[in-house]
Amino acid sequence: MSCDFIAYFMAQSPESWTAIWTFFVFVATGGLAIIAGWQIIAARVENRKTQTLEACGRYDTDPIIFDCHKKLIVAKNYKKRDDAALVARASELRLEVLTILNFLDAIAIGVQQGLYIKDLARDHISPIVRKHVAEFVEGGVLEAMDCPIESYKALIALDREWQSSPEGVVI
Repeated sequence: MSCDFIAYFMAQSPESWTAIWTFFVFVATGGLAIIAGWQIIAARVENRKTQTLEACGRYDTDPIIFDCHKKLIVAKNYKKRDDAALVARASELRLEVLTILNFLDAIAIGVQQGLYIKDLARDHISPIVRKHVAEFVEGGVLEAMDCPIESYKALIALDREWQSSPEGVVI
């Protein structure tokens, strides 16, 4: 039986051999295309993770945000944690407050539009978002600066969503 099989293949014309090898090349190319597609999808998922982590990590590493934090801590009289001091000095702290809120709002918009991974962002910055929304929005600092709260609707909506979900962290 094996001799008949070998004899069959040996008796093929050159055109038949071309067709056989063309079929094998077709199958191999299809397999490679499937593997390439899977790798592209995996790279995109990994890229979203990286972008989310980089955006959230900038809160801790960006020197401008760090300076804004320092000024706000000094203004609040850190040991007393005087939130009323922020409202009283809202106009002079406008740049610092808006810088932090704009940064967090940009992340909230990215989460809303699917650029960042919501669960990963929540794990990293939900306490930070909660703290600053409570401090600046609910604490009346934005109102004292005559800044419309609607400007931060994505941030406020994300904070509310994270508060209402069981995985949300509240400080």
